[in-house]
Amino acid sequence: RQEWYAVTLTPTLDPATGKVATLVSEHDISLLKFSEALLREEQTKNETLLYSMLPEDVVAKLRQGRRVRGKHHRNVCVLFADVCDFTVMSANSPPQKVCDLLDNLFSIFDTISQYFGVVKLDTIGDCYMLGAGLDDGEDIDKATSEVIDMAFAMIQGAAMVLCPHDKSRVRIRVGVHRGPLISGVVGLRMPQFTVFGDTVNTAARIESLGAAGRVHASREVGNMLAEQGYYVDHRGVVEAKGLGELQTSWIVNPKRESEQRIRTALDAAVLALQDLLDVRRREKHTEPVSAVGWMDLFDGDEDEEEETTRPLNPNRTVSEPFMPYFGSMSPATDRLSAARRASVL
Repeated sequence: RQEWYAVTLTPTLDPATGKVATLVSEHDISLLKFSEALLREEQTKNETLLYSMLPEDVVAKLRQGRRVRGKHHRNVCVLFADVCDFTVMSANSPPQKVCDLLDNLFSIFDTISQYFGVVKLDTIGDCYMLGAGLDDGEDIDKATSEVIDMAFAMIQGAAMVLCPHDKSRVRIRVGVHRGPLISGVVGLRMPQFTVFGDTVNTAARIESLGAAGRVHASREVGNMLAEQGYYVDHRGVVEAKGLGELQTSWIVNPKRESEQRIRTALDAAVLALQDLLDVRRREKHTEPVSAVGWMDLFDGDEDEEEETTRPLNPNRTVSEPFMPYFGSMSPATDRLSAARRASVL
């Protein structure tokens, strides 16, 4: 290890000559420097964990010892997503398998979210909630587009995970709404950043009234997205428990310009999931997962893979349902996967 020494120069009077001399002393401070490096490393880990749980402005206030009061937001876009048939899957699967599934799924979502201007708000059981537009002065139309692009990436990313009881791919429902809400931090121990208001309740209801593999949104969101070039199919009136009648829309496909970013986010999610599975397998003293491409993560037969690995159709129409992208990864990502595979075999 590196060695560190502190040199001290002290002027003193030489009793033999009566002249001023310099006394040089040397001290080994290697242990002190090593301890300081460890402390900085731990502080960095703590800050990284804190910033992954709370928004930056909230962290700044908490570090100053200030209470974070509720803040009103005039217009925020909120997304809810949950796993279809999760109750049946939980009843027919060991608890550890269910836990691993949610860990895989939410790790994919967390990775994808880094490529879009969204904030993870909460997870409740199999439900994942995120939002955009929480910052003052943020363009709500742009924030809504970010949420919708994230939604399509989430639907595709979820299918990378297999249900433990029947090996089918996970399917999720997605609901999106926007409007005013209140955000704040609640609790003293394990404080949690969360949001409240009718906008949140409406987004949750729209999600519950949706369909597997589809993005369901309020009519307001649908109208705005149609103007921006998204493929929208207005559903009409649905009855929402506790809210009455709602006008909703299906967001059928993302904009053409969004597709490359969705692919890039999914490529990153593949590598993140591979790392997670590698760690889990090393902990169990088994062989690590190789990463040739997307389909290494699946257990389906060749016919099933052939049927469900179609890329986005460049000639699609508004009425054509969104087809998940399960093609090969980008060349750069594929080369990185090959390098990682070589390093672990």
